[in-house]
Order: sequence, then structure tokens, then C-alpha cells
Amino acid sequence: MSQEEKVLNHLKTHGEITSWTAIMDYGITRLSARIFRLREQGYQIETEIVCKKKGEETVRFARYTMK
Repeated sequence: MSQEEKVLNHLKTHGEITSWTAIMDYGITRLSARIFRLREQGYQIETEIVCKKKGEETVRFARYTMK
């Protein structure tokens, strides 16, 4: 199964994916590139930038969801 297929399957099953999930579950280190390719294939995937506090720092990351 290709990386795009793994990401697409995860989105269909779980509704969302983040870089951390992609790395930990599938070993995919360039999630944004996989999302780009899926969008080229016609999949409607939205990006939400999430900000979370971690101690005194604010961590920002992208959460991808399918329409």
C-alpha cells in the first residue's frame, strides 16, 4: 500500500490525521506532500492549523480532515 493510500484510508476511517499520527502509525514524515498528491487526485481535504499550549510554549500543527 502506498503512503497516499495509507493516509487516505486513515482519513476515511478516523476522519482526521496529523503529522504526529502519520509518523507514529505509518512512518510517513512528509504528510503535507502526501496530502498535496491526494488533492491533485481530486480529494477534498481541509487543513486546520491547531495551536496548543505546552508549558509556556505554544505549539502549532496542521490537522487534515476530509470533506
